[in-house]
Amino acid sequence: MQKTILYCRKSTESDERQVQSLDDQISEMKEFVTRFNTGLARTPDDQLKLISTKTESFSAKMCGRRKVFNEVMTEVENGQCDCILVWSIDRLSRNVGDVERVIALLECGLLKQIRTPSQEFKNEPFHKYMLVQAVANAKLEK
Repeated sequence: MQKTILYCRKSTESDERQVQSLDDQISEMKEFVTRFNTGLARTPDDQLKLISTKTESFSAKMCGRRKVFNEVMTEVENGQCDCILVWSIDRLSRNVGDVERVIALLECGLLKQIRTPSQEFKNEPFHKYMLVQAVANAKLEK
């Protein structure tokens, strides 16, 4: 079973222009964990054990500025969790600097995966490539 942190982020402190509110992200992702654990997980080791939910209202365009994101990274580094669950990969990051940190944690084995409802990113070349591509695509969005 993977010790999982649910990380939910919206871009600004304003409620305007937000695609998915924090409460909506939390609700949808908790439902996903239940569905995943009861039918999609290939083995019991693949199941997600939600250990905490972290929320943040802050832009991810600039590297290193998000307090809660940095807390999540520290918890991974300290072995408190080994999986990050996000509604969409652009909720995790929209900059290459933060993604470099995530990839380093994947490569050293402290982070087993990042998961969204439709994707998983593990320490595999194609997964890391797709993670970088997803962040690059998010840079194109306003």
